[in-house]
Amino acid sequence: MAEGGALRPPSNFLLANSSQNPSDASRNWLAWLKQFDFYMLSIEKNSKPEEVQVATLLTILGAQGHELFRTFGLSEEKIAEVKGAFSKYFAPKIKEEFERYKFYSRVKQTGEPFDKFLSSLRNLVATCNFHAEERYKALRDRITLVFILRQYAKSYLMSQKI
Repeated sequence: MAEGGALRPPSNFLLANSSQNPSDASRNWLAWLKQFDFYMLSIEKNSKPEEVQVATLLTILGAQGHELFRTFGLSEEKIAEVKGAFSKYFAPKIKEEFERYKFYSRVKQTGEPFDKFLSSLRNLVATCNFHAEERYKALRDRITLVFILRQYAKSYLMSQKI
């Protein structure tokens, strides 16, 4: 596709993600950066000089992104360094313990469709730093435990004379 074409760039990351907790912002930054990379590939700017790529990134990030970039003390010559600096800022090392706490604390809400609950668990377990087999087992165990606890609570409440 030719320069720009009819493709729209990814939305402004900074404005869309200004009030999130760190792990959500981290996950969203990595997803946004992937969209940016696809955009650059689709408009064939990934083969342009690195200064052009950096300029495109900063333009899409907007004024806030440019202000933040200036705090990094980097030149506009190396796209990998610039992306790395933004990634370090937006996606700091994830706190494994906190991510696992969020995963193990997630319960299915009353009336929540199972597929939405499962999707939420899959997103949460992805940041827990489990290996593939551990991830599967943790997901399976969490689903099982949630339903066992719900059955236990239901049985208990039905046995009470309230």
